[in-house]
Amino acid sequence: MLIPRISSIIKAKEIAMFQKTYAKQAFLNQELLKELVDYNPDTGVFAWKKIRRGVSCNKKVGTVKPNGYIVVLINRKLYRLHRLAWLYMTGKWPDNEIDHINGNRADNRFCNIRQATKAENNWNKKVRKDSTTGIKNVLYYPNYQTYYVKITANNVSHSFGPFKTKDEAASVAKEKRIEIHKNFHLP
Repeated sequence: MLIPRISSIIKAKEIAMFQKTYAKQAFLNQELLKELVDYNPDTGVFAWKKIRRGVSCNKKVGTVKPNGYIVVLINRKLYRLHRLAWLYMTGKWPDNEIDHINGNRADNRFCNIRQATKAENNWNKKVRKDSTTGIKNVLYYPNYQTYYVKITANNVSHSFGPFKTKDEAASVAKEKRIEIHKNFHLP
């Protein structure tokens, strides 16, 4: 009875040691990232530095996912390239989310990414697909045949209107987004 117990203790220690070693390998820092890839901050493109299994040197890094983000698998962990661009350039993982200023999730130029809170990142989204007006923050009320502007920031809802035309509401929406969301707004 003693032998199986000792053997299970040894296996548990081996598993713990493997997990500890793997955790160190899985952790990606700036130094390791720079050993593996080159990053051009002007184009936002990553290229492999070292030949890896199935990957040749200088080959472009990443795969575009259906949601528009470019991802790469490093040490069995999936990373979004915009977060790696931040790590590569600053030496630190971002504290919050990374926002693409122009709204293009595949544009990982360093001048196009910035740290943002979840709320700020949400403010910088494009118009929703289910929008009845096709204009961000503009709502149409068919019973009254009028348009309204509704913008939310920091749990406060701002409403403007009514407006007779969609263009008038769109103009006010754009102006108020700039005023309320500051730098985190898309047209």
